[in-house]
Amino acid sequence: FEPELQTEVARVVLAQSITLTPGTITVEVDGPKFCVHALDESMAEGIETCGFVQKLQKLERTLHV
Repeated sequence: FEPELQTEVARVVLAQSITLTPGTITVEVDGPKFCVHALDESMAEGIETCGFVQKLQKLERTLHV
C-alpha cells in the first residue's frame, strides 16, 4: 500500500509500528510503497486507512514538511 507520507522519518516510524503489531511485518519500504505481510487477511484489514497514518500526516503538517 502507499500511505501519503512525505518524510522518510514518518515512513520509518510507520514501518516499525506495523512490524510491532502482532501478526504483521513490514518487509520493504520503497519510496512511498510499503510491502507488508500478515499471518492472515484479517490482520491486514484496514491498514490503508489506519489512524496512525493520519496522526503521522498531521505531525508532518504541524512540522511544515
